[in-house]
Amino acid sequence: MGYTVELEDADLRCRSREAAEAAAEIVNADPWASPYHLQVSPVCRSNPPKDANWSLEVSHFQGDHWHDDEARRLWVALAASLADGATIEFQGEGFERWRIRWEGGRVFEEYVTEIVWAVASELTSTPVPPAPAKAAP
Repeated sequence: MGYTVELEDADLRCRSREAAEAAAEIVNADPWASPYHLQVSPVCRSNPPKDANWSLEVSHFQGDHWHDDEARRLWVALAASLADGATIEFQGEGFERWRIRWEGGRVFEEYVTEIVWAVASELTSTPVPPAPAKAAP
């Protein structure tokens, strides 16, 4: 069954330049993924290039009529090329969020189960005086 998926974030770090090129070839040659759903390019985030800084950059993503079985097959095919901790995050049409994470040549599908909000900084620049107390009737 197909449904709509939005790409939220991608951190598709690869093991090396060769791994990034191989992973890009896997995605871009996949008959389900490319050219409709996903296209990627190998990029290096350092100058001079270092193996640890190669990743896949998403150049095109179209998530409508998404098929989980086809996507899962693709994620498994990329496992040998992606570095530990590489992720790609999605949001479905019902606002559910999940990500695919690669670790040790294995692939994990993870879902958001809890959101925890933490105070990072206060935005008010001056203290706000407390409201005056109401007089008793």
